Amino acid sequence: AEVPTAGLCLTVHDSVMIECDEDDAVRVAKILKRVMLRFDLGDVPLAVEIKKGQRWGSMEVMAPETYAE
Repeated sequence: AEVPTAGLCLTVHDSVMIECDEDDAVRVAKILKRVMLRFDLGDVPLAVEIKKGQRWGSMEVMAPETYAE
């Protein structure tokens, strides 16, 4: 595994929840973005929005430049 502290917690429709150490959040975000954008849906554009927080209801959107490659 690229990030041993990261693990899948939940999937809901087109969302995934990953748990990881705070120190690994940006690294995990970069990996998630790369994986999510791998899929080719033809002319359908894919957008990735990554949020971070301690609880589902208190998550905040991470600035895309934070996890840009």
